[in-house]
Parts: sequence; structure tokens; C-alpha cells
Amino acid sequence: MRLICTVLAVFAAFGGDNLRLSGEETKISNGTLAVIWNPDTHTVTLDQDGIFASIKIPEGNAFSIVKHPISGRDGKMADASSLVIQHGDIIDAVFTAAEDNPFVIVTKHLNKELFAGGSLKNLAFPKFELTLEADKIKTLGTAGLRAADGHKGSYMFLAAANPADRSGVVAGWITSSRGSGIVFSGKENGKVVISPVIEYGKLLPPADSENSAENISEVFVIGKFDDCRRGLERYARQIARSNQIKIKEPIAGYCTWYSNKFGGACNEKEIVNLTKAAAEKLAPFGFSFVQIDDTWQDGISKNGPRRNFLQVKADGPYPNGMKPTAEMIKSHHFKAGIWLIPFAGSADDPIWDKSLFVKSGVTDEVNDKGKPTRPNKIWANKKDEPYQARWSGTTLDMTNPAAQEYLRKEIEQMAKDWGYNYFKLDGFHVSMACENTYVNNEYKADDFGEAVYSDPSITPVAAHRLGSRIIRQAAGDDAFLLGCCVSQNMRSMGASFGCVDAMRVGPDNGSGWNSLKSGPRCGSNRYFLNGRVWWNDPDPVYVRDNMPLEHARLITSWVAVSGQLYAFSDWLPTLSEERVEILRRTIRPHGLRSARPVDLFNEDLPKIWYLTNKSTNRVPQTERHIVAFYNWDDKKPEKIEVTPNWAGLPKAKEYVAFDFWGNKLFGTFTDKISVELPPGSCLVLAVRPVEEHPVLLSTSQHITQGIVDAVEEKWNSETKTLSGVSKVIAGDDYELRIYDPAKKEIRRELLKPTETSDAFKWSVKIE
Repeated sequence: MRLICTVLAVFAAFGGDNLRLSGEETKISNGTLAVIWNPDTHTVTLDQDGIFASIKIPEGNAFSIVKHPISGRDGKMADASSLVIQHGDIIDAVFTAAEDNPFVIVTKHLNKELFAGGSLKNLAFPKFELTLEADKIKTLGTAGLRAADGHKGSYMFLAAANPADRSGVVAGWITSSRGSGIVFSGKENGKVVISPVIEYGKLLPPADSENSAENISEVFVIGKFDDCRRGLERYARQIARSNQIKIKEPIAGYCTWYSNKFGGACNEKEIVNLTKAAAEKLAPFGFSFVQIDDTWQDGISKNGPRRNFLQVKADGPYPNGMKPTAEMIKSHHFKAGIWLIPFAGSADDPIWDKSLFVKSGVTDEVNDKGKPTRPNKIWANKKDEPYQARWSGTTLDMTNPAAQEYLRKEIEQMAKDWGYNYFKLDGFHVSMACENTYVNNEYKADDFGEAVYSDPSITPVAAHRLGSRIIRQAAGDDAFLLGCCVSQNMRSMGASFGCVDAMRVGPDNGSGWNSLKSGPRCGSNRYFLNGRVWWNDPDPVYVRDNMPLEHARLITSWVAVSGQLYAFSDWLPTLSEERVEILRRTIRPHGLRSARPVDLFNEDLPKIWYLTNKSTNRVPQTERHIVAFYNWDDKKPEKIEVTPNWAGLPKAKEYVAFDFWGNKLFGTFTDKISVELPPGSCLVLAVRPVEEHPVLLSTSQHITQGIVDAVEEKWNSETKTLSGVSKVIAGDDYELRIYDPAKKEIRRELLKPTETSDAFKWSVKIE
């Protein structure tokens, strides 16, 4: 890993000419932020236009400065300096300030003192005492938006922000190679404190030389930001850089599991009808995969699904095997998807060789009914017996070559013999032999580190990543891997960085109102990972005919505007044209990383989202902006107001907006947008600054109203003509909604393309 190599360079530098011991105040800086050692107070302070955090260092430590290169943006080397804390000759912690990096990078050295007991279970990092006043701050962690002392522990990240202006501190773990990162927060002397901890479960002493990667902890970063949303987004970029993540193009499609007809895995007859309907009705609009879910596989189980994924259930929904269905799906140019639990078997199924399983390291105490007595624990394990997690199954030992080969054979059969190239990997946490704590978002004890692997030198997280690499190798680089789901055990979030193309970021949902909101809640909480680390999967949208129209529009609009993984699970062949039309207008992914919640630090479930096509990495084009409003109360109407600046819009004297679902001009505004939403509804506005000439304000093809389809737009003042280039779909009427500032009205032009084109030219003369 690039950052690990950087830290090794720091340690290797000791004894060289660039080492400078310091008994005076010492400072390193990258020009934006600084790390300062104050010997009088024995503190390290972090400074960016003023001190924002301090760390108390025990007396008796020495400090050194090392200057060294670091891997920076686009893999290029950048300058960096590190402040190193020592106990005599033993290195403890390293604080690094690197060029063009808004974070202080913090690592610890896994010195021999930490392994006095033979292994290392947890490693506490220095406590950061922030200068933020706790009573004015909200902290955003995996459990949601809470007071600074309201978290039991957040997995991997934490943001402490002032809701009034979004300023604050963002901190988190950017690697999870062997350990599972937790960020605890609290309140001391009226200030916010952050206490990072890395949990290894059971880490053995490094066997390699003093400068090997085995001697370096996971990497923690902390930084100050005027807008903590941007800080979280930069944090996600740090994750991507450290794990060398390459994001695949976003996809959209169908999941069989929740279907109101032929749910579960569907069956080999009806999946043909579903796929044909998708090809006819949705393929031109962005539909690209069909994924078969649970119940196709063979086996027996008393704990969750059957898990013989090498064999199709003879009397099940696919009696002729899975290969013909994959071939059929791919014949329509869709990805063929299949569900499995890759890291688990079933101890109660006689086909399984129990030597393939991880063994429990403890016997759980049980009551007179045989249930565990430990709070929150559900499944009772016995020492030296195969380790089992509720529903997820019996853990395959990814440190055991025989279990590795079994997994490889399983995936290769699905990918190479059957032809599947989309894999939904459920129970993803179970590789770490930790409990299924579903549904849980904040820190909870979970058996982590208690189980016994065949190779004790490999930690549970490392075993998970080893197994994930096997899946990738066996499935192929072109396969799309979806992890599922972090709500079963939040450790799988960080442990899967760089391992999957998409991740279910919340629990199962449904078309009912309360479960419908679970995806937006978790997808908003972790929005910054989307398109940077992976594509967030909030679980399917629903448009079925028996649910309110406003609810169908709301959930599809939320996924489409936020840009997260779009899947639906309604039976398409009999779905009404009204509901199919909602899918058509929302299913195509925009693929942008600019979507963000406006009120992230004001609402646990944000009500306002902003999206723009403005990007420094794309071909210059007309700027387009979407401001979307959501009423998450299905009983009461809601009035929402926001200023243009707070929403994210560019500065302008006046703005004009078009209401997509209402298909009408919303009107103009100057200093605020004020909307009134009926219960359980949304309002999606295309917004542009008012100009002196007509502009293309909206189009009819997609909810983003020009962002995915309008390629070019030009106004000719001499001929009074607005012309442009658009991506159009054969047979899909394409309406231009042109705002004329002179008449303060919408001019509509309906185009009827007969061919699909990415370069359809149009021109409208406006007198």
C-alpha cells in the first residue's frame, strides 16, 4: 500500500542525516496545516488558521523530524515531513503533513512492547482534544447525526461539525488491512474529544524486519474544513488513493428478491419474461443487469439460507441449471447477476468438511433455554466447534488453503462455466468470524478475534481481504462485485475498502413507508463513499401499482439524484405504463460525484440534495443544477426553505426553476427557495441563473433535466436562435423546456427522434 510504503520511508530514515532531535518547539507544515510540538505543555497541536486539536503526550518521550517523499495525487511523489514520537530508541507514533493533503496522517509503530502478552487485541491511538465547543457541534458517524457524546462508537469515520456553517473536523481510518477501525467521541471540559482505536482481534508480533509493513498500524487521518461535507469527500478520496481503487462505471437493473410476483430467485421460465420486458421497455433508458437472488442453490440449513452454491436445487426454480439463464440474460446485452454467501457453509449439512471452517475459541454461556446470556448475542458457539453466525452461517477459513480452493472453485464455476458476471455477496462479514448484529450501525461487541483460524498469523480482517481477492481473481476483473451488507456487521465496511465495486450500505428495505426510508437514511449517512470508494447500494426502489404514486416518485428521485446504485424489484411484465414511465425517467445513472445532501448536519435524514454537472475533470459545458426536496413524513405536509448559497448554487441576482414531476415552471427567486411538500412527496427542480437570453432549463428525458442528455447549448443573439446537441432515444419524445426571460415563460419544443443518437442536433428560433 502506498501510504504504508511512505511510513516505512520515515522509519528507514532514522539514523540518517535528515533526522533532527528537538528539545524546543518544533513545527512541520505543508503550507496549509501544521503539526507543532510544544515541550512546555508536552502537547502536539494541529493548526490550520488556528489550533483545532491537541494531543497530550506522556513525559519522557523524544521527538524527531524526518523529511521524505510521499505518494500524492495521481501517483506522483510529493514532499512530506513527519513528526516522530519515540520512547528511547523505540518509535511510537508518526504525524505526517504532506504536500497537497488537507489531513494530518497518523500512524503507530507496532513495537515489541505492545506484544508483551503474546498478541495484540486493540491498539489505542492518541486522544485528540478538539477546540470545538461540544454544545454547538453535531457529530456524524455510522450511527447517524448525534451529540458529541451520543455515539457508542463509529466505524471508520467521524465528522464533528457546526450545523450553522458546516465547519469542523473530519477524522477517520483510511486503511483496514489487518485491523478494524473505530472512532469514539465524547465531551471533556465542554470540548469535543476523539479517540481512535484499531481492533485487530488477535495480531501476532511481526516476524519480519523492523522496517517491514508488518510493523505499521492502520492509517488514521484528521483535518479541519470550512465545509465538513467536502472534508468527508476528501476523506473518501484518501481511502481510494490508499487502496488504489478504480471505480467501475455505474450500472442499473433488477433484483428478484423483493418482487411482488415470483420473488426470491424468480424461476427459469418467468425470468425470461422479465428479461424480455426489460429489453423492450427499459434497455434504451439505462437498464443493464438482471440479478437472481436466494433460493436457487442446494443444501440444507437450520441457520439461514442453504449454502451449497456448487449445486442447483434439483426441485428448485432452476431445474435445468443456472447456465442457460445466464446465457439468456447476456443475449440481451445485460449483466447476469447471481446471489451467494461466499464465506460461509453450513455445519449442519453433511456435505461439508468441517475442517474448512474456522473454530470457535470460546464456549458461550447459555440459559436454561439454550440461548446466550451475553447481551445482544443470539447464536451460541462451543469451543473448538465450527464458528457460526446467526443467519450468515458457518465461517469458511480463508487462511486455510483447502477453503480458499473451495471458494475459488465456487466462483469460477459461476463465472466461467455458467457465465455470471455480477455477484451479490451476502453475509459478507462472516469471513471475520464475528456476529451478525443486524440491524446495527454503531459499535457493538461481536466475538471479533475470539475464533481460531488455521493460520493464526492472519487476522480476521486480513482473512476477509484475502478471501475477497480470491473472489476477484476467480470472477475476473470485468465482473461487478456487490458486497452485502454493512448492517449485518459494520466491520465489513472498512474491511471491504478496495474489494468490491458496490456495497449495500443499509439493511433490507421494502415498499412500505418506514422500510422505504432505510436506504436514503444510510445512503445519506455514507454518501461521500459513493462514486469514490464504491457505488453505494441503498437497496431497491419500488414503483409497484399498489403503493402511492408520490412514494414511488420520491424513492426513485432520491436514488437518481444522489447517484447511488439503482435497482428495482417490481414485476415489470405486468407493471402499469404510468409506473414504468417513472423507471424510465430515473433509471439511468448520472455517474457524477457532485451530489451531496445540503442539510447533512441539520437532519438525520436530509431533506435537501444538490447536484451539478460542473466539474474540473470534464469537458466544459453549460452548467446545470438540480435542487431536490424530500418530505420524509407520510402524514404531514412540510414547508422547506433554503438560500441559494446554502443549497450550493452559483451566485446570481435571480434564478429560475422547473418542476420535473409537476412538468411546470416553478418560477423565479432571488434570496431563498421556499417549497411546500405534501406528505411523503418530493420536488425536483432544475435551477439556472436567469440570463438576458433564453436558456434550456429542463428536458423531459431524465429527472436530472439535461445533465445526462444535453451535451451542448449555444445562443446566437444575431439570429435569435438557441441550438444544441442532445443524447436522444429512438421513439422517446424529447421535450426542450426553454426559459424566455423576456416573456418570463417556458417555451416547449417537442422533438420526435426516430433513431437513438448521442449527437442529435436541434435548433429553436425564439422571436
